[in-house]
Amino acid sequence: EGTRSPKTSMDPHRSHLSSRMWLLVIYMLLGLGSLLVGALSPSCPPTCQCYDTSKVFCSSERMREIPEGLPGSATHLFFVETELEAAAFQGLPSLTELEVSGNPLPAVSLGVLAGLTSLSKLSLTTNAIRTLQPGLFTGSCSLQDLSLSRNRIEALPPGIFHPLRQLQALDLSQNALAELPDGLLAPLVALRVLKLSDNLLARVPPGAFRALGQLTELHLDGNRLEELPSGIFSGLGGLRRLQLQHNALGSLASGLGGLRRLHLQHNALGSLELVRVGLSDNPWLCDCRLSYLLNWLQSFAEPLIHGQAFCAGPAALQGQSLLEAGSPHPARAWSAALQPEN
Repeated sequence: EGTRSPKTSMDPHRSHLSSRMWLLVIYMLLGLGSLLVGALSPSCPPTCQCYDTSKVFCSSERMREIPEGLPGSATHLFFVETELEAAAFQGLPSLTELEVSGNPLPAVSLGVLAGLTSLSKLSLTTNAIRTLQPGLFTGSCSLQDLSLSRNRIEALPPGIFHPLRQLQALDLSQNALAELPDGLLAPLVALRVLKLSDNLLARVPPGAFRALGQLTELHLDGNRLEELPSGIFSGLGGLRRLQLQHNALGSLASGLGGLRRLHLQHNALGSLELVRVGLSDNPWLCDCRLSYLLNWLQSFAEPLIHGQAFCAGPAALQGQSLLEAGSPHPARAWSAALQPEN
């Protein structure tokens, strides 16, 4: 994560340009690999590269439908910078992985996934998608991995994820989401990884994650969160990684006992109620109320993962690291610093 300036909104042009360049590099390398190992299929369409007869990579701005001549054994399709229309993938019931990236269209046609009953992984990253139509995933009951990152999605229909009860990973990072509708995530009972990084979220509904009992990773960094509802993490006993850095959080409630990694850099924290945690770039008030945190830090060999955490007050301790300011007895040292000078 390192250091970065506080986020207000993503630069869509720079982000999309960089992402598309990487996609093209990966596409070219995979195509070169196909040539080197002699795995090109003789029936491969001229705008595509066919790798191991099961993976097909296609790139053409004029492509609007699946080209003829694809290997019948293809189970993984990757389309970069194409403009595929609604019924493009019909007749491919054995397809298990699909990626459509670099698409300039602002929406995904309602029938684009029709007939893909075996699809387990879907990536629609680095497009210009602004919204998802209700019913888009109606036939996608086998989907386990869904990535919608690096788009311009501003809102999500409340029931959009209803059919996805087998989904294990959902990536909505780097969009323009300002809110999560109540009950949006409730159908995702098998979800293990949820990425909401780099959006415009200012609040999270109290029960947003209540149904996600299998969740192990939650990414909320790079938003505009000033507070989180009490009990927001209740029921997430399996949560091991929580990313909250680069928000405007002033406090954090308890209930995170099972965590192994917690990222809190670049917030407005002055106190913390909580094995490894980043605490830098916060205005810590080093008084008796924070002495328990010092005791906790001193119990671990590597408690900080991104630089040191420094005291913002009181004046006698300003600029000192938490570990130095409280050594060897934090409560005694901080109490002394709060005493008025004679």
